[in-house]
Amino acid sequence: MKSRFRLYAREQELKVRFEPSGQETTVMAGDYLDISVWPLRADQADDAELTLDYWEDEMVISQDWCLLYAEDSTGMDVGV
Repeated sequence: MKSRFRLYAREQELKVRFEPSGQETTVMAGDYLDISVWPLRADQADDAELTLDYWEDEMVISQDWCLLYAEDSTGMDVGV
């Protein structure tokens, strides 16, 4: 089952790093990313895990047993 969420950078820019790929992107203040998550296999959907760690101006999104797709507010793939 696919899940989707929107990550906003409200008042200041937010650096986002995706692990384990190491891909990084910056979300400008007032902008957002749309992130879609799928489990690797339907029979292991309960094992899919997404972890969000947030510091002052950086967020690290770690995935385990799932696939991610992220696009910016213009619909451009951010290359996760």
